[in-house]
Amino acid sequence: MKSTLQAALKFLTFGRGVLVYLLVLIFSYGVFKSTSKEKMIIADFAVSSFLYPAQYITHSILNWEQIHKKNLQLKQENARLRLSYDILKQELAKEKRIDLLRKFETEFADTVVISQIIAKNPGRLHTSVLVDKGVNSEVEPTMPVFTSKGLVGKISKVYLRHSVVQLLYDPQFKVSVMVLPSRIIGVMESPDATKLKVDVPIYSEINLGDSLITSGLGGIFPKGVAIGIVSDIYNSSIGVLKTLEIKPFQNHYEMEELLILRKSGDWVVQEFAF
Repeated sequence: MKSTLQAALKFLTFGRGVLVYLLVLIFSYGVFKSTSKEKMIIADFAVSSFLYPAQYITHSILNWEQIHKKNLQLKQENARLRLSYDILKQELAKEKRIDLLRKFETEFADTVVISQIIAKNPGRLHTSVLVDKGVNSEVEPTMPVFTSKGLVGKISKVYLRHSVVQLLYDPQFKVSVMVLPSRIIGVMESPDATKLKVDVPIYSEINLGDSLITSGLGGIFPKGVAIGIVSDIYNSSIGVLKTLEIKPFQNHYEMEELLILRKSGDWVVQEFAF
């Protein structure tokens, strides 16, 4: 059965070729025997039926290629303009930040150093950054570091041209804070490097949204530097205390420039207004 079908298919294929050959032969003979007028009619028919459509298809393909090429050029130009716009936008935003930081530098010309973050902790936890100021800018260990929004950490290591900043979320970092308006004092830390916490007496009158500033105790941070607000309150594992969770004013993932506060000889502390 299978061989019969194959034979039939082969015959049909062969027969189709023979039929086409015969039709072409008959058409050629008819053209050869036709009059001049009939030949012109046949030529017009061939041109209108085969040549013009072929030319139209060829023209359409070439036109499509030109449109595709032009579209690609426009996309490239659009990408270039978009990149230029984004770069300009970033430069303008940077200028605004620099202008704001320069106000601090102007007001505290002898005590504030503007620095740029040049590297961040590669790990999952955001506990330190590297800045472009060091011994050559009179930077020393334990100097407070902040932005126009608030405290972010302190200098932990100093090299010739750069320094390491220990951030608030470092489990080893601790700072004495004051809660306003109650003026309760506690120690802020981040035991798990993900949340900032302060333990205060359970009777303390503290509400969500209360603000925190540095207390000035400990000799490292001046009094009055803004830190953040109370975002959550719950009872501590120690019965006589309750825990405050703190949301810092400065998002540590959005920092680019930092202010380093030089310490004066007698550490005269001024309150900073943010």
